[in-house]
Amino acid sequence: MEEDFDYYYKWRNDPNVFKYLGGGYKIVSKDKMKEIFTNLLKPKSDENRFTIINENNTPIGMIGLYNISEKNKNAEIGMYIGDVNSRGKGYAQEAFDELRSIAKNQYGLIKLKLYVVKKNYAAVKLWKRLGFIESGILKSERLIDNSFHDVLYMEKFI
Repeated sequence: MEEDFDYYYKWRNDPNVFKYLGGGYKIVSKDKMKEIFTNLLKPKSDENRFTIINENNTPIGMIGLYNISEKNKNAEIGMYIGDVNSRGKGYAQEAFDELRSIAKNQYGLIKLKLYVVKKNYAAVKLWKRLGFIESGILKSERLIDNSFHDVLYMEKFI
């Protein structure tokens, strides 16, 4: 994943990629991104993330499990396709299928959950298509472009 730095740097500085994500969009310098990226590479017991690649082994996005709870048999999931030209081509479905398998077989999880900005229509549509259901809403949870947006809480038993 270390060799993927340039892709992550490009995606992190693209408002079309990061605008609706939890950390929000804010331009970062290469030095700051190296700091962020180094932290991403550190092994953590409660998370596991992967670079999504296409058929040419080119990085196109990221997917991960976060706040893995072996006790409660659940985790949060996060994903984005950073390469805008790769969106809508089935890569998110493939990446999710692989991650679901890892969640079940490696961690013994039975439920995945996520938070998605309600106005991020493409992401909401994707998560619903993948079988996630809306379980709650956080009103005016994220500040994006100087206005607050609702965030959906979604979950799926796997």
